[in-house]
Amino acid sequence: MGVYISPYSEGAMMDQAYQEALRKRDDLKRQLSEIEEFLRLWQRVFGTEGEQSSPPNLLPTPPKMRVGLGANHPKRSPTRSRVATIARKVILTKGAPMTRGELVAAFEARGEPIAGSDPSRNMGTIMWRLRDSFINIDGHGYWPKDVPLNSPELRDMQENNQKGVSRQNS
Repeated sequence: MGVYISPYSEGAMMDQAYQEALRKRDDLKRQLSEIEEFLRLWQRVFGTEGEQSSPPNLLPTPPKMRVGLGANHPKRSPTRSRVATIARKVILTKGAPMTRGELVAAFEARGEPIAGSDPSRNMGTIMWRLRDSFINIDGHGYWPKDVPLNSPELRDMQENNQKGVSRQNS
């Protein structure tokens, strides 16, 4: 009968350790080769060793401020309920409907700017979502739905606007 060698015998374990050491050595050789290639390319592109102690900044410097139409605006607008409260207050104080742009300017003046690259458009979206509380009188702006307009001219516009809405919904 033959001799049985357990995989856990001392010889087998030594063989496994030897094989693992060979794999590790090959891995390290490959890594060293990659590093040496990197250094060769670096010297070719940026000069010889010692000429430059740190790598140049190859990436553009990130801007300090956001750019675009809304560069000075925050990332978040006031909540919808806060917008409703403030919009109602500023519109009633003015005593006339206000456009999106006028509302944006009023919010900025109060220290509560509307966020985004196009704050006026964002204000329009918010006011549209508040359509249960405000109406948009074509060419004049937003007005609280529950407040009657004082001027006969604005009252007529509001009535015409509401007739147009009810015709669209029919």
